[in-house]
Amino acid sequence: METIRRFRTAFGGAVLCAVLAWAGVATAHDPGQQAAPAPAGPVCTSQEGVSCSNMCAPYEAAVDTVAGSGVKIYEMVESRQTSMVAGLPIDFKATCPPGTFALGGGYKFLTEGTTINVNELRVTSNFADNLDPSGWNGWKVTVTRKPGAGAVDNCLDVEVRALCVQSK
Repeated sequence: METIRRFRTAFGGAVLCAVLAWAGVATAHDPGQQAAPAPAGPVCTSQEGVSCSNMCAPYEAAVDTVAGSGVKIYEMVESRQTSMVAGLPIDFKATCPPGTFALGGGYKFLTEGTTINVNELRVTSNFADNLDPSGWNGWKVTVTRKPGAGAVDNCLDVEVRALCVQSK
């Protein structure tokens, strides 16, 4: 019981810090720090001759430190393109760096790489997930295509973002 109480206290403090940082409150940026260079964009690959196989390696879209607290906020992004069989769910994820946990996240369908009619899709889950047994270190989105929907060779391209928190 005591462990749960400590976890709730730590989690509540991290949530508050993350919300302040994400909302862009003036005190959320440490003016004493030098501006970090912009994070690199995604590195994407696909299998030669295989349609709908584009995968982009995870990358940091943003990193910020809450002033005076030592709490770091990471925004991690992963995207993947795949063909979908009607009726079968597919998981898309964004993984947090080691030592952090997912506080928030979300997804978007990338129109440039998607040929599936988005009206055929249902998002059946969109939440923090225990991608690794060591902690809630990722954001997972599960998408299902309606049973009986169009051809299997249509592509779905999904980008998932995770808001990750690391404290001292």
